[in-house]
Amino acid sequence: MKNDPGIQWIRDIRITISKELGNDPQRLVAFHKELQDARKTKMREQKAVVRDKQGNYDDQ
Repeated sequence: MKNDPGIQWIRDIRITISKELGNDPQRLVAFHKELQDARKTKMREQKAVVRDKQGNYDDQ
């Protein structure tokens, strides 16, 4: 793996998360699935903002 200081902080976070989960791949997958599901729910709750034919914003 190439040493890239620009993304080293991402690697550090991944290592920290993995250690917190006991370096258990199944727990890591479950953790990320929970995050993904939470984001999906949050996105569904957001309202779309569109413009009508006159260019006015119309919340849907």
